Amino acid sequence: MSETRRVGVIDIGTVTARVGMADIQDHVVLSIVRESRICNLGEGVDAVGLISPDAIARVLEAVDGFIAFLRDHRCDVVGCFLTSAARDARNADELLDALRARGLAPEVLTGTVEGALAFRGVAQAFDCHSMAVADIGGGSTELTCGGRTDDGLVVDWTHSFDLGARRLTERFLSRNDPPSRDDLVACCCETRMAFEAQMPWMEGALAHPDILIATGGTVTSLSAMGLGLETYDSAVVQGSTLTVEEVDDLGARLAAMTESQRARIPGLQPNRAPVILGGTLLVGELMRASGFRELTVSDFDGLAGACMAVERSLDGTPGPVGFLPATVGLADLVEP
Repeated sequence: MSETRRVGVIDIGTVTARVGMADIQDHVVLSIVRESRICNLGEGVDAVGLISPDAIARVLEAVDGFIAFLRDHRCDVVGCFLTSAARDARNADELLDALRARGLAPEVLTGTVEGALAFRGVAQAFDCHSMAVADIGGGSTELTCGGRTDDGLVVDWTHSFDLGARRLTERFLSRNDPPSRDDLVACCCETRMAFEAQMPWMEGALAHPDILIATGGTVTSLSAMGLGLETYDSAVVQGSTLTVEEVDDLGARLAAMTESQRARIPGLQPNRAPVILGGTLLVGELMRASGFRELTVSDFDGLAGACMAVERSLDGTPGPVGFLPATVGLADLVEP
């Protein structure tokens, strides 16, 4: 049995910025502690292709707090990753330079790597030989298929869709509050067509997976809302299920509300209220396009997968799809 390593990851998504500290032994996550802040980095990026100065400032404020968190937890090594909004924005270097000035080694993940990390983080908590893992974010959704073999976890297929809770909200659902029927229909139609065009088992290229597991703030929020959780409890959310009928019912309920009314729903972070309807419609269309009547919710996600990749980097061992992240030590980080 090898020594336990403590690694840290800062994950900057389109809606949420997060930090995680994981204790890992023999490439297995023993425990993970997380903090998050809704920063909306991707606000307006789909329309204009630029990250706003205010969004950069919000992220950097969060990152400064995350650096203090990592110091407090005495992590051995730290990785920093960005996803959809940074992939799309022409001025992403402005944020990347500011992160480098803080001693971090930021990397903008490809959709393929993002999906593979989510698969790795989710799959470690499920004993399934054949699974589809959907990582539903603010700007993109990664669908990855694979399973557990005698040689460990294997990724068979992954695809990144430019469909996310914030992207759909800004494209279709921000003109009216609550949105009109035409807004809702347009959102659902485009989403379903995009998913159906890429389902590998529809053309016989891949066997239909046994289970659909979904992760990300949208599905964990839907689970918490459906369970009526006043306070989020990851142990209750992990492994919970949602049927397509339950998702549709939640979508209809959200669609009839104004944004301010959604912000008062038990189980939903008020700052997620602006994008939760777009995310809910996305989940329903993904389930229909993929042929699953039920999904399983995972509180383990790409952050756990990223921590596993960072831990493997200490040995120079690539993670899923050959990804070997850049990392720094605590001594490299600059005090804010």
